[in-house]
Amino acid sequence: MSRAFAKIFILVFAAAALFAAAPAAYAEDGTLKAAPAAPVFLRYLQALKARGPARAPGTLTGRGLGWIPPPRGAVAASAAAAGKKKGVKKVSYAASYDLREQGRVTTVKDQGSCGDCWAFGAMASLESYFMPGETLDLSEADLDANSGFDFGSCGGGNDYMSAAYLTRWSGPLPETSSTVVKHAQNIIFLTPRSGPTDNDRIKAALLTYGALGAAFYYNDSYCMPNSLVCSSYYADVSTSSYYSNHEVAIVGWDDDYPKANFTSVPVGQPAGNGAFICKNSWGTGWGESGYFYVSYYDGVFGRDAYATAFTGEAVTNYARVYSYDTLGWVQDYGFGAATAWYANIFTAAGNEGLKAVGFYTNDTATAYTVYVYTGVTAGQPASGALAYSGGGSVSSPGYYTVPVGYLSVDAGERFSVVVKAVNASYTYPIPLEANWPGYSSGASASGNSYLSSDGSSWQAMPAASLGITPTNANLKAYSVTQPPEGTVEMTDNLFRPVRNPAVQCKINVTIFAGGNVTVKVYTINGGFVRTIYNGPQSKGASDYFWDGRTESGAVAASGLYLVNVKGPNTNKTEKVVLIK
Repeated sequence: MSRAFAKIFILVFAAAALFAAAPAAYAEDGTLKAAPAAPVFLRYLQALKARGPARAPGTLTGRGLGWIPPPRGAVAASAAAAGKKKGVKKVSYAASYDLREQGRVTTVKDQGSCGDCWAFGAMASLESYFMPGETLDLSEADLDANSGFDFGSCGGGNDYMSAAYLTRWSGPLPETSSTVVKHAQNIIFLTPRSGPTDNDRIKAALLTYGALGAAFYYNDSYCMPNSLVCSSYYADVSTSSYYSNHEVAIVGWDDDYPKANFTSVPVGQPAGNGAFICKNSWGTGWGESGYFYVSYYDGVFGRDAYATAFTGEAVTNYARVYSYDTLGWVQDYGFGAATAWYANIFTAAGNEGLKAVGFYTNDTATAYTVYVYTGVTAGQPASGALAYSGGGSVSSPGYYTVPVGYLSVDAGERFSVVVKAVNASYTYPIPLEANWPGYSSGASASGNSYLSSDGSSWQAMPAASLGITPTNANLKAYSVTQPPEGTVEMTDNLFRPVRNPAVQCKINVTIFAGGNVTVKVYTINGGFVRTIYNGPQSKGASDYFWDGRTESGAVAASGLYLVNVKGPNTNKTEKVVLIK
């Protein structure tokens, strides 16, 4: 951050009382309203007006920064979400871990003076996710130039903007091609750290997903450009007038990293040892060959914004994405309760099969139920035939893709996706795209999104308030154009059926022409164990269950078993583990 901009930022921070109130939008009945906007976002927009359109502020030495705050603030973790709930066993982690030693980090890149650190953080995370099996070199420049948001190339961004670009399938692109090479179907936003010892979520995500995009406050005085090891540390975010301005990638941790190494920090050394290992985007000539350390006691790092795990899948998994929210998750709405429903009505582009639904959740824990209706009447998302319903829960905010089997739709047929969200406590459970001047002014309403407080009475998007217009629900549907031979999906494939009540193996079978279906269990060597089902099944999906017993009713031995499903154009075998 330049000294000139720092002065503007501090002045705006101190004088922004006018913008402390959130822009609220209400429906005609007065019950629907928007969540308060993040004050730092409103201050940033005001500072942006003061300095005029230009590149995002950089360092005194000319290196680019570029992370900007999003409209919504990060929801803090509850005690339960932080792993403090009674009866929850704490996981022990190694004292140190480094993804570089696992072959799961791509080379250090250099953003130059461009304010696109956020794009480098996102792509570093996505690249790491596919390693070590696959090495990608993804284009940060394309994300920066084609995000669709108001800041323009080198003007700054954040992980919400990256998520919008990726989930609408605009990218990622490789550096050497204009062809999308992966589809981002799940993006996990890690609940902010509550303090210097609240690091387990980051550690678990590093082990599970690879590198994480994370924002922090960079200042030339705290991070000397010529140091072999660059260390950053700043006071608690609750007492600081500074917020994150730079995004990097977390690639590991070191619980024993000496606090004495943080010698360049004006506020003094942190209270204890420990640091995250981070990959920067300023080339290998900076820091320790492009890497540096952030103290666990840094009060901004991973605390005023989500750290993010970007994941991806093969582009062949789905042929089409149905979507209206081009600019993704901008604002939250609710009816004053932690439960709400939201829906989109789509029109099928061809004769195809719906395979999955994608949506955001916005609390530290959210239970959801997904409904898909076919043959829907215009303006009535819960009309027609209920083709699918199923639920689950997630323990982190983020974007999630949920399979729905195979649901046939015909060209021109209206179908709807409905989500019931039950948050842990956050009373604005509906994530929406919104037209926010200065941020997402390119968002436009499709007229096909609906909200409900009870799942029965629906209303369209509320009117604009204070210039902010909600546009579309953050819901997508994914389809394939050709049905597979048959589909078998199982849950609880690791179960203990001798317990009371028994945990059963659920076998979801989807067929594409009605007829006789058999579901049988065999040993791994092909020995017959039990017939689960033998009879007719209509076109579509059905659930069958195995309680872990043999044909004679005896409890089967622990081990690996095969579940075989035969039916019209279907002969599939899946594995299941039985543990007594």
